Amino acid sequence: MTSEEYLFDNDWKLARERLAALERDRDYATIRCLEAIGVAARWHCLEIGGGGGSIAAWLCERVGSMGSVLATDTNTRFLAALDYPWLEVRTHDVITDPLPAAEFDLAHTRLVLTHLPERERVLEKMAKAVKPGGWLLVEEPDFNYREYCSRDRRGFDTSMDPRHASGRPRSTAAWDGRHSWPAAL
Repeated sequence: MTSEEYLFDNDWKLARERLAALERDRDYATIRCLEAIGVAARWHCLEIGGGGGSIAAWLCERVGSMGSVLATDTNTRFLAALDYPWLEVRTHDVITDPLPAAEFDLAHTRLVLTHLPERERVLEKMAKAVKPGGWLLVEEPDFNYREYCSRDRRGFDTSMDPRHASGRPRSTAAWDGRHSWPAAL
């Protein structure tokens, strides 16, 4: 996907502010999911669509110098500012560029697949990049979820499930490679 085709390109003059707003809104839930999965020292992690780098930085802190993080994006200008020797930043088009096979304990993406017409193919590539027993964490809007839950007048989930008490629509799925997937977190 070229920058001409993508509305939220990182070359936009306000891209850092846009990404910071997304990080403020989404990082807490993402980190809770990563903690629930058990990301730990020595893990090898893949971050697709690393954007502003907040989750790549969190992963680097968590896996430490004995682990590794590969953070990719079509525009890596903000990721390049991160300073961790065990972080590899790669300019990468997840649609056309290959991913290593069975190399990662975790592959994560957030708010990327919804922009791609080839999302199923990309999801399959990401799943193949995960080691047996590893995790694939995908955070994307679920535009069909409203049919299956109670909603208030704004469209937010009002169910009593404590895992979704934030008042936001469910949008996260994780797969551990051992069970049918996806499992909602």
